[in-house]
Amino acid sequence: MKRFLEHSKQQNLPCWSIAIFTGIIAIIGAAGCSADADNAAKSDHDRRAIAGQVVRHSYVCDDRSRVDLDFLLDGLTIDLRVLPDGKPERLTAPAMGLTYVGDQANVAISNSDIAIMRPDKPTRVCRRAPLDPPKDQARPP
Repeated sequence: MKRFLEHSKQQNLPCWSIAIFTGIIAIIGAAGCSADADNAAKSDHDRRAIAGQVVRHSYVCDDRSRVDLDFLLDGLTIDLRVLPDGKPERLTAPAMGLTYVGDQANVAISNSDIAIMRPDKPTRVCRRAPLDPPKDQARPP
């Protein structure tokens, strides 16, 4: 860098050329770091799903089974879990308001209802479970 500065003085290069050179070096350095960070974030996405969880909604289905949907931070990703011991299934939607699609299931959401569609089973319709009242507002038995 010292040589460059001496050379620019000898050639009477304007000061902005030094700023451009410094900026280019900074951009190249930042691009390399950013690509590594993006790859690490993508590979770690599944393990950090709960950390990115925004909200969990519970549903009761027509067959009396229970389902939890974990809505993740991006708003286009959910984890579907059939209770009591179902493994979470990751589903994504191409845009807000569209059906969430996964490997073995699709989920459509309409107001407080969801429809879980699987290729090998009939469609399961579920309604949002009522929230438990806060303990200070609960009625005595």
